Amino acid sequence: MDDAALATGADEIVRGEITDVSSQWNAGHTQITTTARVAVTGRAKGHGAETLDLTLPGGTVDRVTQWVEDESSLATGTEAFVFVKHGPKGNRVYGGQQGVVPVEQGRVRGNGKTKGAGVPTDAYGQYLGALATGSAATPPAPEPAPRAATGATPVITGVSPAIASAGTGTAITITGTGFGTRQSRDSYADVGFVYRYDGSTVTPIWASGYPTIAGHINNIVSWSDTEIVVQVPAGYTPDGYGGSASSGYLWVLNAENTTSTPHPFTVTFGYGGARWPQSPVPHYINPNGMSPELVAAIRNASELWNSAVPDTAFRYEYAGSTTSTFIDGNLIRMGCPADFPSGELGTAYVN
Repeated sequence: MDDAALATGADEIVRGEITDVSSQWNAGHTQITTTARVAVTGRAKGHGAETLDLTLPGGTVDRVTQWVEDESSLATGTEAFVFVKHGPKGNRVYGGQQGVVPVEQGRVRGNGKTKGAGVPTDAYGQYLGALATGSAATPPAPEPAPRAATGATPVITGVSPAIASAGTGTAITITGTGFGTRQSRDSYADVGFVYRYDGSTVTPIWASGYPTIAGHINNIVSWSDTEIVVQVPAGYTPDGYGGSASSGYLWVLNAENTTSTPHPFTVTFGYGGARWPQSPVPHYINPNGMSPELVAAIRNASELWNSAVPDTAFRYEYAGSTTSTFIDGNLIRMGCPADFPSGELGTAYVN
């Protein structure tokens, strides 16, 4: 959805700090939900109390993690604009991952090869407030990232290995000059990897785990003026979308927020940590509301996969029909927009 659709579709738009996050099973012990408490510091739409509890699908309980496709991941101590939808089961994030806009250093949506660039929060809040009334507001211009007036420019002379996978703990060594020092995780000093590039703008994934709105890990192993060891990351982009580093290039940002020239780097694949423990994997279909042709198409898809891979590769096994809508395992749920709080057509649940 664009900003106007998000602003008009949400019941509230709040800015605040995430002060508490907890997860729990539902009554049937078939689904995990997470409750996040927001200390509200401002509203671009709606009225309410100074604290707001959000219910999000997924979370971790009893060493079991349920991950839900395209849903937000929130961590305590972080700040964001949140698009909120009210409902009988509580307050939900409207728009999935689009419905949480991280705030870092007083600005939002700081994509690019430096940190701290983006739209000031006050201007962004006014923009959303205008959209919420149906006005044709123009997005405010982003401000550039703060940079030191002087200081060495980092130079990359080599990356070894130059080809690696992401999210698997694979470490690479970056050599060069002018990397400076890195005093803490909050430092500007970082290694950027391409997540998305549209020909003019890069959306990065930062090795440090920035922004911490998603609570993902710090992949920087060691840092000196001439050498950086870093694991190729899978995590979240500055606009809150989950993914991994991809092929293209990487760059070094020093503590003065000065960036190196991009250096070529290739990612063979990205791994988000979810996997099936065995093969073949039995799968079930709930035919309620489906035509026989649709059920057959789903079965044909898994059989086509099996015919295209060796017997030793990952395979599917159709195990029959089911009447369940939530299974203690992995689930793809499809339906009409009224079935989902954010208007999507399908959701994938991964345990």
